[in-house]
Amino acid sequence: LSFQVIVGPMLLVPLEQAGPLGRRRVGGKALGLAHLLERGLPVPPGVVIPVEVFRDFLRHNGLWRSARRLGRLPDPQRARALRAAVMNASLPPSLASALRGEAKRLGPELVVRSSGVEEDAEGHSWAGVFRTELGVGPGDALERAVLSCWASTFDERALAYAHQRDGRGRLRARLRDGRDDGP
Repeated sequence: LSFQVIVGPMLLVPLEQAGPLGRRRVGGKALGLAHLLERGLPVPPGVVIPVEVFRDFLRHNGLWRSARRLGRLPDPQRARALRAAVMNASLPPSLASALRGEAKRLGPELVVRSSGVEEDAEGHSWAGVFRTELGVGPGDALERAVLSCWASTFDERALAYAHQRDGRGRLRARLRDGRDDGP
C-alpha cells in the first residue's frame, strides 16, 4: 500500500494515472490514451499537465482575464496579443524543473501536444486545431514547446471552433495539458 500526499495542484500526472482525473482535468486526448493504457494497449509513456496548472500559469502571468474575455468574444488582434504574451512568459520554476526531470526519464526526443478538454468527446473532434511539437529536446526547447502548445489555445481557428461548437464562445482548450474556462 502506498499513497502520495499532494499539496496544491499536481504539476505533472503520469499518463497511466490520468484516467480517474477525468476530461475536465486532463483533456480529451490524454483521457483517451489513459483509457487505452487501462485496457492494456501499447501507448508510449508520457505525462499530462493538468488544467489547473495552465490556469495558474495564466493567473501568475496576468493573462487569466484576457483569456476569459477572448473566449467569450473572439477577436483576432487580441488573440495574437495573447499568444505572444504566452510565448514570452516563463513557466513557473517548479513546473520547469518537473518537466526537465520527466524529460530525462522519457528520452531525448519528445512529442508535446495540446489537447482540448472537449477534444475527442462525442461531436467534438478538434482534429488539427491545436499545436503539436515533434522531436522536442529537453531543457529550454521543452519549455518553449509547452508554451507553444498553450499559445495555440488562443489561435483564431481554435477560438472560432469553440465559439461555433457551443455558441457561447466559451474557451475550451489543452501537453497533454488540460485547459478550459474554469470558475
